Amino acid sequence: MCEAFIEQRCQTCGSVVQCRTWEHVIGGRLQWVVLCGCGTCGGGETEEFGWDETPAQVRQALLDTCGTFRLRVQAPQQVARMPVMRVLRATGEPLASVSARVEALMTQGQTGTEAELELLALRLAEVGVPTTTARDDQG
Repeated sequence: MCEAFIEQRCQTCGSVVQCRTWEHVIGGRLQWVVLCGCGTCGGGETEEFGWDETPAQVRQALLDTCGTFRLRVQAPQQVARMPVMRVLRATGEPLASVSARVEALMTQGQTGTEAELELLALRLAEVGVPTTTARDDQG
């Protein structure tokens, strides 16, 4: 698990603090975490976390620090598209864009944070779709 840092203001004294942040998969869901503690006043320790959709600032910090990863479907010519469509629909992909998203996933793959793609890989594996995930060298 890779960690990144973001800046936030201490809720006690207002100083700028460096907060640790990361994502991981728990129970089939994506969880993001931000931990902060103020070195100036010794207070202001906060923990924020959430599920499923990582805040843009946290996601960007993870991409900048940890790199972009790419998930690829193994042997896409042998994979039925319907199970992939069902996985994407279950994650909230709009019906109008599912077909194009499946095509993109089967050809160039999908990029994202390591944890985002770990979760997608788990969901695809549940329906028998083999994938690989690696740091993206195209980004």
